[in-house]
Amino acid sequence: LKNSNPTHFGYFYGRSWGILRDGIPPHAPRALGDRASRAQHHGGLRVRQGGGIEGAFEIPNYRRAPFWKYFWVQHFVTRQHVFNVHHTGYIVLCVFFWWTGAFATAPIERREKYYMHSPKFRLQTAYANPGSRPAAKIAQEQAKIRYFYRGYDHPFTLNELKDFYFKLRENYLIQHYPGIQYPFVHRQMIPEKTADPLKVPISDPLPAGHHH
Repeated sequence: LKNSNPTHFGYFYGRSWGILRDGIPPHAPRALGDRASRAQHHGGLRVRQGGGIEGAFEIPNYRRAPFWKYFWVQHFVTRQHVFNVHHTGYIVLCVFFWWTGAFATAPIERREKYYMHSPKFRLQTAYANPGSRPAAKIAQEQAKIRYFYRGYDHPFTLNELKDFYFKLRENYLIQHYPGIQYPFVHRQMIPEKTADPLKVPISDPLPAGHHH
């Protein structure tokens, strides 16, 4: 300690923490201290004889018991089973998530069926491809799934290929002509003012007496 004055708070705190951490008074014989705080070195981490870890995080081990015994007592003696709020419970929770695969990447069938048709996928594709629209990249990735995973020799139908070419043309125009608008590219713009109420017919109204 920089300040060895016994009346100084840092001196008192240092002596107290030494007792709690090592279980040894600061003025104990040197041989006792060496034996109790003997450490093994593993890549910068120090593993104490009682099972404590130094260098990463240190859980207070007042009873100097090994970790497996602490784990056993907490789960099967005090019966705070499995998902308790202590750190052993969080360890079990992580093992449970790994075993169930709750946070594992979804299989390609589910990603192609749900994720690749979701707004989240469109947003993430736009973020990963700045300066262009995500539509062409999305069409390309979906074609890769059809070609490489499903084994289709022709991943694009004729209409899908024409649509893909149109999306590539849009990206070229957007990147070379800043501020370009419809009809050259489709911006999905909405007018400043709309009719009130706004009527959007799905198809032309059927004349009277001509119902299907």
